[in-house]
Amino acid sequence: MLTQLQIRDFALIEYVQLNFAEGMTTLTGETGAGKSILIDALGLILGDRANASLVRPGADAAEVIACFRLASDNPGRHWLREQALDEDDECIIRRLVNKDGRSKAWINGRPVSTQSLRDLGENLVAIHGQHENQRLLSRRYQRDLLDQYAGLMPLRNEVKQAASTLSSLITCREELQASQAARADRLELLSYQLEEIDQLQPEQDEFDRLYQEYNLLSHASKLVSACSRLADQLYDADLSLHDQISRAISELSDLQRHDATLGSIIELLETANVHLEEAAAALRNRAEIVEHDPEHLNAVQRRLDALHKLARKHRVAPEQLHEHIASLREEFASLRNFEANLEELESRIEAAWQLYRETATKLSEQRRAAARKLAKQVTDSIRQLGMPHSQFDIAITSRADESPSEYGLDEVEFVIAPNPGQPPQPLAKIASGGELSRVSLALKTLTARFDPVESFIFDEVDTGIGGATAEIVGAHLRALGDHRQVFCITHLPQVAAQGHHQCKITKYQEPGRTRTVVNMLSPEERIEELARMFGGIKITEQTRQLAREMLRAHSGSHDPHMT
Repeated sequence: MLTQLQIRDFALIEYVQLNFAEGMTTLTGETGAGKSILIDALGLILGDRANASLVRPGADAAEVIACFRLASDNPGRHWLREQALDEDDECIIRRLVNKDGRSKAWINGRPVSTQSLRDLGENLVAIHGQHENQRLLSRRYQRDLLDQYAGLMPLRNEVKQAASTLSSLITCREELQASQAARADRLELLSYQLEEIDQLQPEQDEFDRLYQEYNLLSHASKLVSACSRLADQLYDADLSLHDQISRAISELSDLQRHDATLGSIIELLETANVHLEEAAAALRNRAEIVEHDPEHLNAVQRRLDALHKLARKHRVAPEQLHEHIASLREEFASLRNFEANLEELESRIEAAWQLYRETATKLSEQRRAAARKLAKQVTDSIRQLGMPHSQFDIAITSRADESPSEYGLDEVEFVIAPNPGQPPQPLAKIASGGELSRVSLALKTLTARFDPVESFIFDEVDTGIGGATAEIVGAHLRALGDHRQVFCITHLPQVAAQGHHQCKITKYQEPGRTRTVVNMLSPEERIEELARMFGGIKITEQTRQLAREMLRAHSGSHDPHMT
């Protein structure tokens, strides 16, 4: 819910900070006072487009800060966690608009895009005005509203999953059948290629192994000669390195009696001589093993050439040949098993269809039962709201398209018959603006407890009504305030008096400027404001008494406050 709103240099407002509580808050003021400014400020927080006209004349920038306390099940908390923007149960949104029209936004102190404000905002506040009521004309919105009311969203998710699985299987079957024409040609080509491969029988890592062997054989003479020569230099020949080190050891041993520290050097040289002897032996051994075999070298070269030729034919590197052959064998096996694969796929599709139909039928049955219940409740409600002869209904028909749908088997449409004897017609064809507003209010009152949004704003939902009907509209809004935070802009005292709190917007004309002030009203101030709404310019004791009686009739209000 919205707990605080700060507005600075926005439109005609210099600065205001308002603290809000639970329940219903009414926003009142004279015509033209600027009651919609608060809605515009919240709209900015929720991602509405910014422009320079929002900045108060003479100011450099407009700023709006809104603080929300989020319930544990609010989807906004989940969104904040996904974006790494969460701060426990609190969310602070700030929007700054410069006088050139450019804007910046922050959520919990971190900069975000306007789209992020929109994504989060749809989980925080729902604004209901003439434009928003148009959503009620959307059949998709009508279906969602019914399913939310009936608590069917988990079941609908099951239907969605079943439809997704079924659609994927059907697509696989279509792709498999489409490839059937080219299957024979591809199978023939693969058979020829694999027969050629089987004649060559390449082994895994064979190319790398043969390439190393080829290098050794092609340089055998050079290797033998070098190994023998180096063995001589290290150990076998006269004046070899081994002999020279041995002489050094002998000379140092004679000198050791004069310098005892030479012993460590002698040890190093003796170790070096051992290593030289081992190295010379290894070189002699290698020279004996490596042999020059031209015939074997030619055989290795022919095998390498054959592997190169096969790799070029398949357009892969020789090192990747074994992996490529494995994929060819897998494709060949799959094509040969086409009939079996298709039969298995058909069986899976049949099972998926059965699961989809069972789940979708269950959804349809529960949806129809909920539709009858909701239709009766809406009819009773709108008759109280000044449409005494109206009959509201929810038409549920089977979808013409037989393909699996994530929404199930039904088409949902809200219909209404405003007058006796008049056949029900879709809302879009028959409902006037005022009628649509009342249907929307009735639906919102009945479905609010199932809506994850915690704050609702109604912009002049009582337009065109008065008297007893206005009293009932106020009662509906107050009832909604028992489950959600409600803000209502109203011109009617019958509605304003039912709010738990009341906020007054006043516009002042001063020399050279106009400014708007927003105040949360105390109980005594509410009496004066309601009296004004009853009596107009001249407030009498009679209108004050009427205001007192009306407030007493709706006792239980909390004392509003302003910081």
